[in-house]
Amino acid sequence: MSPTPDERERIRAGIHRLLNDQAEHSNGALTVVALAQEAQVPRNALTQRHTDLKNEFYELVKARGATPDVEVRLRAEITKLKKTIANKNKELAQIKEDVPALVRAVSLLTAEPLGYTRPGWLAAEGASSGGIPTGGALVRRPDLWAAMAMHVPTVNATRNEFTESGPINVPEFGSVTTEEGLRALLIIDAYLRVHDGVPYPAVLLTTGLRDARVPPWQPAKLAARLQAATASGRPVLMRVEEHGWHGAGSTRDQEQALLADVLAFILHASDGS
Repeated sequence: MSPTPDERERIRAGIHRLLNDQAEHSNGALTVVALAQEAQVPRNALTQRHTDLKNEFYELVKARGATPDVEVRLRAEITKLKKTIANKNKELAQIKEDVPALVRAVSLLTAEPLGYTRPGWLAAEGASSGGIPTGGALVRRPDLWAAMAMHVPTVNATRNEFTESGPINVPEFGSVTTEEGLRALLIIDAYLRVHDGVPYPAVLLTTGLRDARVPPWQPAKLAARLQAATASGRPVLMRVEEHGWHGAGSTRDQEQALLADVLAFILHASDGS
């Protein structure tokens, strides 16, 4: 669309009306969108052809003590994001504490002279982000468990941000692109803490082929690593739901079948221990 000869004059007239609360063709907001509507010109007239007038408009808005609407919205969004990041950092700190807390609790249950139970009778279960404390407990103290069941689990945190839904977890888990983020991710990455020749307990990992939150390759990767590394002879199994998602949306039959398999696996793993 070719610019009209009086485009600059129309923009200046629009600026005048907006700053004097005399809008005729717009909602009167102090934004580029409203100015384009007020001047009855395309928006790119301001963002491409007459950027000097756009900048002049913003300077005049600031000079009169008002803050452009776009700046107000951006500031509000920044404030909201800061709060979100602060909350996510608290959640991450809690997740980091969950692993040693789980290990301490189990150690107390099995310690003499209390002896409420013993490792051959203990199992733990976690799903999604719950794979972080259960995976962490598995690789740090494999001797405490008869079995571990993890459903659609996050177990390879250092690769998580490169998955389809991974970027939304960066504020909570951190990013490998920063030193602080990498340090945090290395703490919660169970896959990287698997060592060859360790007698790991029986492990059941589950996934759904349609899971977009934690892709199937994450639990599959841990399953393959544990199968190659373990020296216990106990099974490391991968249960795949062909039409499964990330838990939500599962049918009652799928949920009951999963529960039956998990309970059977744990019972078999602890039987005769």
